[in-house]
Amino acid sequence: MKINRGLLYLFAVGLFFSCAAPQKFSQKNEQAALGKGQPFNPRAVQYFIRGTVANMLNDTESALINFQQALLYDSTSVTIYKNMADQYLGMKEFDSARRVLEQAAARFPNDIEVHYTLASIYYSQHNLEAAERQYEKILELAPDEFDARNYLITLYLTEKKLQQVAQQYELIYEMGHDNPTLTHALKSCAIFILVANSGIKPLN
Repeated sequence: MKINRGLLYLFAVGLFFSCAAPQKFSQKNEQAALGKGQPFNPRAVQYFIRGTVANMLNDTESALINFQQALLYDSTSVTIYKNMADQYLGMKEFDSARRVLEQAAARFPNDIEVHYTLASIYYSQHNLEAAERQYEKILELAPDEFDARNYLITLYLTEKKLQQVAQQYELIYEMGHDNPTLTHALKSCAIFILVANSGIKPLN
């Protein structure tokens, strides 16, 4: 099916302005970076649209180049950083994606999506402590993000951090999400911690 480039450009324009609108957890960062009432840089918008169209056409290299150009003209949009990182991930250049997202996290520390993606990259690179810090940051911003809490508990279990696991389960309990599985997990963690602290070797 032949793709109408005009329609793609219209869609890309709408995508830019919808994505550039402040989100729930990045609003303060976007406002601080942009300044009140500051308009978008027209060159940045132009390159972003080109990058979006190239991405829709599966031209990853062209998309990346255009998003890089957009960032040169406007470093105040977390959306541009995310799109650059997406292109690097599509090219399996994980270190480059990580560096872009680390810059985004420093500039937009309240953007949850950035932290989620960074955590996934750190995990894939076996940097479990760095992944933990990203999930911990997400939970600081949004305690009800249970996906992040579950991932964090899994990491703690992998590293045998049973005290931290117990703390997370206790927080879930305090938030009113008790269930038989959770109660069993809390008891199991408590037993493991007591055994570990007592120096008693568990039976084989």
